[in-house]
Amino acid sequence: MLRPNTHKLTLYEVQEFTKELLWYIQSCENVEIDLSGIEQIDMSAIQLLISAKLYCQKENKAFKISNISDDIINLFSLTATLSILEVDHD
Repeated sequence: MLRPNTHKLTLYEVQEFTKELLWYIQSCENVEIDLSGIEQIDMSAIQLLISAKLYCQKENKAFKISNISDDIINLFSLTATLSILEVDHD
């Protein structure tokens, strides 16, 4: 499981997280990104998550995003990315 080492994923943090994510995706078959502790996210991070999911699909790797706050779920909903990322939310 990969957990960003920050409380936000915005344009300023995405570049560093991209490096971690690429290494992580290449080194495992079941990709899980833990967003616990993430309080802020922007479109650059959402685009990165979508790209990661699509890459995993292409490579036949499992992809999951876990521990998503209600605020982030609402943002995914507003940007119509809940279904794209196949996020489970109750």
